[in-house]
Amino acid sequence: MTLFETDFAYSQLNGNVELLCRLLTKFINEYDDAHNTVRSHLDAQALEPATLLVHTIKGVAGNLGMLALFEQAKTLEPACKSGTADAEQIQSFAQVLTATVNELKLYIDAQQATQNEASAEAQPEAPTESLTHLLENNRFVSPQKLTHYLANIELNNAMKAQLTKAIQQLDYQSALAILRSIDA
Repeated sequence: MTLFETDFAYSQLNGNVELLCRLLTKFINEYDDAHNTVRSHLDAQALEPATLLVHTIKGVAGNLGMLALFEQAKTLEPACKSGTADAEQIQSFAQVLTATVNELKLYIDAQQATQNEASAEAQPEAPTESLTHLLENNRFVSPQKLTHYLANIELNNAMKAQLTKAIQQLDYQSALAILRSIDA
């Protein structure tokens, strides 16, 4: 079964690749290790949080074209709800989740490479202005690109941590406020 159906994901977002990359990055950040959380909940007989987590992953996976993960979550969800999920089901879910996350990372890296090629042809900007421009236009900022910007922007570590958190949470208004405080 297909791990990530890009054509379906594009159609869900009207072909907006940048938004897709942001959503996929957010999915990776939030759910990369979700199988361990599900396992912990089930071990503690916390069926409701385990079920809710699997249900949420199922919904996101279904909406963004992660077909194999959607099918695994669809099978695991009722087993979590009834408390009958076994180690094999959880392991299968973990394997598909890991494979899906790896596939998403490859996709994001490929999109970033394409974006970098286009950026190389453009006029170079100072890091603060360049990052500000990306955020003002709701553009995807890969973790690698963010690391590059942070290394070249004059901010203390606490402000860099706040900026990173805001960008990872897609709170671009807060991120822009931090960047604008540099010039103030």
